[in-house]
Amino acid sequence: METNSISLKQVIDRIKMHPMLSKLPFETILIYTVEFFKLVGIPETYQEKLEVLEVKDYRAKLPSDFVDMIQVRSATIPPIYYRYTTDTFHTSKNKTFISPYTYKIQGGVIYTSEEKCKIEIAYRAMEVDECGLPLLPDDVNFTRA
Repeated sequence: METNSISLKQVIDRIKMHPMLSKLPFETILIYTVEFFKLVGIPETYQEKLEVLEVKDYRAKLPSDFVDMIQVRSATIPPIYYRYTTDTFHTSKNKTFISPYTYKIQGGVIYTSEEKCKIEIAYRAMEVDECGLPLLPDDVNFTRA
């Protein structure tokens, strides 16, 4: 279901109209809004995106709007599909890979079993405006919450 969205900036402007909240820092409102999104987990607010990442030293930084991974594959033709690892030592300096083409996500970084490569990821992203601020469903009950 498609929903209309409004920028977090519009919501912040509304919040700051209240005399008791007028001095609330922008960063504080942003932090609480993102926490609220994660807590409620409303799927309509997420977009599915594709991105090609360059892996160096077994790792690549995930996009800043990353929420959840859908799928990972090599950026080669034909593509090779990666699976999420069950190896708890995947990020260890003394790594040995029993299964090739695996990945692990930790701290905004994707770790792969390949030292250097390009991968394409399909992921869920938080919808953002042109300034990089989260977009919210344009629903009175939601924005009041």
